[in-house]
Amino acid sequence: MKPERRRVRRWIAAAAILLVGCGSTGTEPAASHEPFLCAFPYPPPPGFVEKDRLEVPAIGHIGVRQVLVGGDDRDVILTAGIAGEFGEGLPVVGEVPIASGGTASLIGERHTWMLIWSEGPPCATITLTGNGFTRRSFRELAIGMGLVAHGGD
Repeated sequence: MKPERRRVRRWIAAAAILLVGCGSTGTEPAASHEPFLCAFPYPPPPGFVEKDRLEVPAIGHIGVRQVLVGGDDRDVILTAGIAGEFGEGLPVVGEVPIASGGTASLIGERHTWMLIWSEGPPCATITLTGNGFTRRSFRELAIGMGLVAHGGD
């Protein structure tokens, strides 16, 4: 056999080995380059419908803000994974145990109430805001969502 043919055969054999060694078996899912979309970790309150939704891009995830309205001029705002100041100007009233095992800060007065707590990354900051609620009716809302136990607050 001529030396030139041997070189060609060796090159073909090496290329075949390389292709087999680097080939995909097709069993692994392709890596997603989509950022993680955050979601509020509890179901929305009964009787409220989504009026507005905003997705906020952040590093490694997309935060979400949902505005829900009820038939009685009250609204609920749910956020997950959005950094920033929440409840500015409202007094901190105390801490409330939540169903996930942690605690949430209760902030508010008169007809605006808010619970703020932290979950694991990437959607660390979670908030529930109620506008048009008394403290008692806001507590009942959080209980109805499964967020706060009956003894909370």
